[in-house]
Amino acid sequence: MKFNLQIKEAKGFTNKASGTVVKFIPESKALVNEAKTFFNELNIKVDTKKLDKLNSKDGDSLNFNPTNGNYDRIGIQKVKLDKKFNADYFRNYCAGFIKSLEIENSGYVDFVLPEFESFKDVFDSEEYFYQTIVEGIHLGNYTFKKYKLEKKKPSKLIINLIGGQNKSINSAIKTAALLAGAIYFSRDLSNEPAITLTPQELAKRSKGELEKLGVEVRVFDRNELKKRKMTAVLAVGDASTNPPLMIVMHYKPKEKAKKKIALVGKGVTYDSGGLSIKPTDSMIEMKADMAGASTVIGVIYAAAKAKLPVEIIGVVPAVENMLAGNSY
Repeated sequence: MKFNLQIKEAKGFTNKASGTVVKFIPESKALVNEAKTFFNELNIKVDTKKLDKLNSKDGDSLNFNPTNGNYDRIGIQKVKLDKKFNADYFRNYCAGFIKSLEIENSGYVDFVLPEFESFKDVFDSEEYFYQTIVEGIHLGNYTFKKYKLEKKKPSKLIINLIGGQNKSINSAIKTAALLAGAIYFSRDLSNEPAITLTPQELAKRSKGELEKLGVEVRVFDRNELKKRKMTAVLAVGDASTNPPLMIVMHYKPKEKAKKKIALVGKGVTYDSGGLSIKPTDSMIEMKADMAGASTVIGVIYAAAKAKLPVEIIGVVPAVENMLAGNSY
């Protein structure tokens, strides 16, 4: 992870030394006035001409390093509420903010939550609005450094969420953390090199994590695939030294399920293209040809963690499409 992250609700500005404070402000005619009010609350003087830049097309954000006050950095992020704006856009926007932070040892961010009123046409509830922000923070914090030779210990980062309904914020923090754990698991699977994440290793890791949560996991080997006449899976995977298999996951809630759904995820852990071999540039990304599988596995992981009242069956055909004399 980029940071050793701690997210919590705060009553007001912490005003501790060496910190960052940021406010997201929706684009409107009152944008500059809201920015001025924000600086007044912090008792920090700022050249109002700089704030006028927020009204320009390129004025998406403004960052200041004040000479007075305790904060090292003060940031204003302008949120454009145009036709492209949706929950995914906003989540990614928050992720980009966390990625932009450079904190060497430890630090904190006072994150002033925007008013929900401006976003209620996009979000079903105020809690989901907060949850989207926290999800973005977690997603921006993700990195995959497992095979890096030089590994730095993640810096400690405390994010204080200021404003909004306390009960909703705390619930949003909890839900977002649960979802982030499932997403991190999925991303780790997708980022693994094909040489380490074979179909067998994908099944092993999935079984190991999901069975801890009470999910039933069955793995069909080559003999079982032949018995069930699953010839497409066999044909794609038969040329590899790592045999094809199928992972079947079944999450069933303890109480009566409100619905039952099935998810199927493509689990080609590496795709050489077979005898129609792929060009080099395309080969590089083929370790992620199982991202559909990792998504399905992650969804079931999240559902089991959250104890959702939904029965889910997940199916992952896991193969390597390789070169050999018996390539179909």
